[in-house]
Amino acid sequence: MIPFFRWLLHRFSRKIQVRLTVYFLIILLPLVAVSLFAVGKSRSIVYDQAVEQNRLALASVMDHIDLTLQNVEEISTLIATDAGLVEMLNKNGSSLSPDMIVDFAQLLKQLSNIGAVNHYLSQISVYHHASDMMISTDIGGRRLASEPHRDWFGRFAATVGTGIRYVMPDERVARNETFGQMLDTDSVTLVRMMDLYNTDRQPNVLLITLNKMKLLQAIKMLLPSPKAGIYLRDGQGRLIAGTSGMDGISAVPQPSASELEVTIGSGYSGWQLTLMQPKRELYEETDQLRMFTVVIIAVSILLAVGISLLVYRSIAYPVHKLTRGMKQFGEGQLNVRLHNGRKDEFGFLIDSFNRMADMQKRLIEDHYEQQLRVARTELQLLQSQINPHFCTIRSIRSTGRRKTTRLTKSAKW
Repeated sequence: MIPFFRWLLHRFSRKIQVRLTVYFLIILLPLVAVSLFAVGKSRSIVYDQAVEQNRLALASVMDHIDLTLQNVEEISTLIATDAGLVEMLNKNGSSLSPDMIVDFAQLLKQLSNIGAVNHYLSQISVYHHASDMMISTDIGGRRLASEPHRDWFGRFAATVGTGIRYVMPDERVARNETFGQMLDTDSVTLVRMMDLYNTDRQPNVLLITLNKMKLLQAIKMLLPSPKAGIYLRDGQGRLIAGTSGMDGISAVPQPSASELEVTIGSGYSGWQLTLMQPKRELYEETDQLRMFTVVIIAVSILLAVGISLLVYRSIAYPVHKLTRGMKQFGEGQLNVRLHNGRKDEFGFLIDSFNRMADMQKRLIEDHYEQQLRVARTELQLLQSQINPHFCTIRSIRSTGRRKTTRLTKSAKW
């Protein structure tokens, strides 16, 4: 990594093209940062808006469910305090007589009429303790012969008093049987005692089962997409209705980091409504915007590199060519001339360099010629000064040779 930075620093300090490219990229950095920040901010805004919109929608549906529960509880109060129904249950004993059958048929008719008033009611049942009979609008009349069933109702009567309890269908009433199996239902059931205002009341029990499909339809209207999920839970977190509750799932799935979760609680019933949605569905538009931003950033980088190359070829390359020509001329290559096809300022500079090189070459040649002429003149002057001396010496030598010859001849004579 360090050699790479050294190489990059070397190129940066020596190459104008590298510096131009880096400068253009530095100019793009604020734009890239702002673009990425805008995309992230848009994702945050979309997420907050989705949470707020879902929260308002869930609150509206939860208010509707609370009103439904209030209505169901008021219906249960009317049934549990109906004097005629209470008297009918109290006067019948353990033996199944014709009069009891007639009374139970009348009771069943009244319960059916009451159930038709509210479409959120799936079935209304009354447990007659004396005869262990379960009178229901769905299954008619049926005797509960199991001892665990009677024990469960007995414990309920001893603990609930005049209050209301919502029983889940998966609650155990026997070792191998649930409340839903006993009542033949898969939905939550409101359970309370009959003859509320009588402290000496018999342990007869009223059971009102809510329509799970109606509850599911009410909450499924909030689903923003098929991949989203919505779940209605009681105060203990047990699933009452939900998009995964129809296949036997009794618990709300745990949300992952890739899912949006919005939960609204009811101050009246303590129930909770939870919406889960994949975040990628929220960010589809912002992801497209992010993709466009990435494409724009990539195109901008390519444009920056391309513009730096264009600027380099338009400005830096002529400068580099001039610099190279000057180096060659300075090294003594006097015949260096730069090709010029430009008509701008750089063309003028290149023409000026070529003219300067020609002028400099002529000056150098003229200087050398002048120096040669000066040297030749000085040489000729020296020759002119030296030649008389050589003539005198030659004349002396010739005179001496003649005298020597005469003396030699005289001696011979």
